[in-house]
Amino acid sequence: MTDEPQIPASPQPYSPAGQRPGHQAGVPGPPAAQPAADASSGLPADGPVPAAELQLPGRADEHGWRRMHMITPALKSWKIIVAFVLFMTQTRFDDFVSHRFDPGYVDQPRFPGQFFEAFLIQIAVFAGMLALGTVWAVLSWRMTKYRLQGDTVQMQSGVLFRQQRRARLDRLQAVDINQPLLARVFGLSEVKIEVAGGTGADIELSYLANADAQQVRRTLLARAAGLSYDEDQGAPEAPQHLVYRLETDRLVKSVLLGTGPVSIVIAAALLALALLVMDMPAGVPIVLPMLLGAIGATWAGFAGRYGFEVAASQDGVRLGYGLLDRRKQTVPPGRVQALQIHQPVLWRWPGWWQIRINVAGYGLLKPNEGGNILAPVVTQDEASQIVALIVADLGTPNPMEVFSAGLVGTGHDGGYTPAPARSRWLDLISWRRNGFCLTDTVLLARAGRLTRRLILVPHAKVQSLGLSQGPLQRLLRLASVAVHSTPGPANPRVEHLSVADAAWLMSTEEVRSRQARAVAGPVRWMTDSQ
Repeated sequence: MTDEPQIPASPQPYSPAGQRPGHQAGVPGPPAAQPAADASSGLPADGPVPAAELQLPGRADEHGWRRMHMITPALKSWKIIVAFVLFMTQTRFDDFVSHRFDPGYVDQPRFPGQFFEAFLIQIAVFAGMLALGTVWAVLSWRMTKYRLQGDTVQMQSGVLFRQQRRARLDRLQAVDINQPLLARVFGLSEVKIEVAGGTGADIELSYLANADAQQVRRTLLARAAGLSYDEDQGAPEAPQHLVYRLETDRLVKSVLLGTGPVSIVIAAALLALALLVMDMPAGVPIVLPMLLGAIGATWAGFAGRYGFEVAASQDGVRLGYGLLDRRKQTVPPGRVQALQIHQPVLWRWPGWWQIRINVAGYGLLKPNEGGNILAPVVTQDEASQIVALIVADLGTPNPMEVFSAGLVGTGHDGGYTPAPARSRWLDLISWRRNGFCLTDTVLLARAGRLTRRLILVPHAKVQSLGLSQGPLQRLLRLASVAVHSTPGPANPRVEHLSVADAAWLMSTEEVRSRQARAVAGPVRWMTDSQ
């Protein structure tokens, strides 16, 4: 069995640049602020106080309920227009393709009056759909209300079927502000409140004025942290320090080195082959959607990560990104369950990496939706600084050596425990990269030769462990260890270890995760006790 890595009894700081704001090496953070008492009721501020006493934007009724912005119905009705235009475009396109490329298509003669009559019918159907959609949007707006009462955010909605949601602030995961393109034109934003509780537990307030959305966000974060503040002045805005900004030229180059342009070239070549070389116009309806889909995916990857910024703040790591739809997201470090730093094969030459995270409550989002992306295109040095915002102490006296060996090293580099040489029969390409390293604070799992991957899991975030051994692994005396985390892009797993190393990892990680959870304490917002 491989010797256990030597781990210092007293963890050292990860790096001076990676310390979170307010942290000093060897100095504990300040205690969490206590909620102020309510003078009229004698209850603490985070208790069930009347909603009217809470400083939220907008006019409230006698029960403290507030409505969204009055032009919200107009913003939600535009989808009907887009759906009608797409339907008409698809219909005309199908007719064009059938008329142009199908030899058996028979175009029925039509009189001029028939065209005009069909056009009037389509306009009438569209006007009816638009009227019904507008009425429904207005009714939905009138029936949708929200309020903050005590330690819960409440929202009522529904026209035919009434629904009320309650989100407890002590289970708050994130408060994001989204600005779709049309909402940005009118100066509006959407507030998305992420809470732990599974599918359907989140609350979306759409739409509020930009200033009102910021005030709602500040109030929720302050209430979740238990901070006391002057109600007349409103909740404070925590200052931030910019850590990383993605330059446009680097984003463009990263997109060109991705799979999107390759898919575009392949689809365009197939389209040209079908039309010009093989004279098979019937293949156009098949190849053309592939080409348009590849172009759309490539554009979404560019627009979704345009202007990506990472800033450190007392309330968490703040992210901002998006060209047309702008999103502002706050990720509290204590809610991050795992991190994955990976490098596609075409990014090896410029030395770029992407950092993705598992956040409790986010699940596995689509790549272009953001949310799980902590930094889209970074160098190795930038990656170490950004990772340090989440894991401030790597729990080893040589953190940069361990981190670098996890990204580009092989074998025993950096104190890693690698897979044995006999595992090459099961993984001929990547067996030298497979391995793990345990420190005082995290488990690091390394894998991938063509697409390099390094996954970091804090001991306190390990939910459970699993050991698996297939028939060929039993023959070669190998086993794999899985570290179970919340759903997300990071899937911590160490492949093809020796049986002895796998058993040692299971037993040691179980002890360290239990000890880490015992001393971790509760996760609070806007405090250093995360």
